[in-house]
Amino acid sequence: MKATTTKLSVLAFLGLGLVAYGQSGKVGINTDKPAATLEVQPTSTNLAGTTNEGFIAPKLSKQRVAQTDEPKEGTLVYVDNTSFTTIDGTKDARVAKITEKGYYYYNGTEWVKSTTGSYSEIWKENKFMDGSIFRREVILPFLDSEGEKRNGITASFQSPDKLNELLFGASAYGLNINRYVNNSNAPSLVFEKNRGTINSPLEVQNGDVLGQILFRVGNPTVNSLGNRNASIMRSYISDYNNINSFSSGISWWTRRSSDAQPRAVMGLLPSGSLGIGYTLDHGLLQVASYDDVSLGAIFVPFIIGRHDQENLAMDKNEIMARNNGQVSGLHLQVEGGDLTIWDRLSNSEKVKFTDGKMGIGIVAPTEKLEVAGNVKATGFIGANAAIFPDYVFQKYYTGTSSLKADYSFKTLSQVEDFVKTNGHLPGYLSASKIKEQGYIDLMATQLTNVEKIEELYLHLLEKDKEVKELKERLEKLEKLLQK
Repeated sequence: MKATTTKLSVLAFLGLGLVAYGQSGKVGINTDKPAATLEVQPTSTNLAGTTNEGFIAPKLSKQRVAQTDEPKEGTLVYVDNTSFTTIDGTKDARVAKITEKGYYYYNGTEWVKSTTGSYSEIWKENKFMDGSIFRREVILPFLDSEGEKRNGITASFQSPDKLNELLFGASAYGLNINRYVNNSNAPSLVFEKNRGTINSPLEVQNGDVLGQILFRVGNPTVNSLGNRNASIMRSYISDYNNINSFSSGISWWTRRSSDAQPRAVMGLLPSGSLGIGYTLDHGLLQVASYDDVSLGAIFVPFIIGRHDQENLAMDKNEIMARNNGQVSGLHLQVEGGDLTIWDRLSNSEKVKFTDGKMGIGIVAPTEKLEVAGNVKATGFIGANAAIFPDYVFQKYYTGTSSLKADYSFKTLSQVEDFVKTNGHLPGYLSASKIKEQGYIDLMATQLTNVEKIEELYLHLLEKDKEVKELKERLEKLEKLLQK
């Protein structure tokens, strides 16, 4: 086909000094061989001039752009005024990303800056409205070893305008993250996990690890075939229902020289339980116990204090007070409170220490030792025996007693009269009185028993004398009768 070139009327471009050509559906301005649908070249007469050259799109305010009822995809405008008064939800949303002067195009959904969406740059800044908050989004792609951007690997930093500042840097000590903000909020390192892809994200599932900090041994010779991981701090999902309902925990992993890889050594569980040596939920604090505690053991499941000084060592069924391999004292100090040994099966207190008193089966003991039940022993020693009933003999034979001055030895007639009146022996409490006080004083009763035994002996001795006298008189009478 023979090319047809048409020279447009110079009068139409009189003020511009331009020449336009049309060729095979292409338009050239100041060129008779346009290489595209539209090609604009500077005028040949103004190559060395100072007048303005270029293309100017329609200059519109943000308000005017928003008022367009049905913008066409691909429309390009230059926004020279960002002041705006809300119109309606649909139109407001279309211009939400118009935040400063510049070229904007309509992508079929909203007006965006002409460079938005292209990540070929080393970094890019987007500005947009998030509701009533003006935000800046800095996008930093990561490059591979050949300088090419890796698909889907992008660092994004978002912050409300003028509310705070973030500073990232590196020093001889490592990576620094500084945050400048006029409140108590701290800089944060956020790990976020999704399944799927960037373009088609999916929800996480039970057991997914949300993020971890991994410490690894370096490999300068690049010949390691084993696991070089040293320690791990990991957060995980344990019970995922939906994005608003899930449980999570944290686990810590360490490694010994005999291990092929790190192993879980401590876990903070969703319930708030802490397991040391365990990562299962069996109690608010659970410590794994594999070794039996002994006086000289250096490694024990749980220790308070240094192993070569005074310490308290425990395993799964022992508590031992030690002092550098020797026995030490174990003190249970409650600072004025009560000490209780509780039976969980019967849901009752078995032993209670309170105010210097001990109760066995007694919740509120009133004596130094109070037992609700029988006591079995090979011996019983009473310490309060300052006055022993030897005063009975002392008073009987000497007429006075330095042991108990108010003691009075009663004749059998006096005892009989007392028993007839009171219903019990002198020196003892009555049955009603014992019932009223609720106990029998064994020490007092034992001393009274000794007193009565000594009195009985004296009465028997008196009767023995009387019997001897009567026997002698009887013998004399028998002799007189025989004569």
